[in-house]
Amino acid sequence: MQTNFSRPISDAAFDASSRKNRERLAAVIAYTEAHYSEVVTLEAVARKLHLQVNYFCYFFKKNTGMTYLQYLNEYRLAKIYHDLVVTDIPLKYLLERHGFTNYKRFRELFYEKFQMTPSTVRKK
Repeated sequence: MQTNFSRPISDAAFDASSRKNRERLAAVIAYTEAHYSEVVTLEAVARKLHLQVNYFCYFFKKNTGMTYLQYLNEYRLAKIYHDLVVTDIPLKYLLERHGFTNYKRFRELFYEKFQMTPSTVRKK
């Protein structure tokens, strides 16, 4: 995940505030890894960092270049892609296992990300 979502940081960025930001981001990533298969709300993640929701959204986008929802969906898609390739579990169960509740939205996101349908990925 780090290689897909990281960006270069200048030497000047390694001050105390950026260290605090990296710690906050690490906490968000750890929370996401532990809870991605559940219903994850912005309120829950912001509460974990002791931040207001609006500030959390600003903070996350400023430091990652994407919204938290985009990150969460990318993480879920990566997990589903992996399971499509290495297991025979039906897609319906993979969606439940990895936190997607809307099949139509999942297919849109999946195709946008991989330019293939889930069944095409599984066949390869």
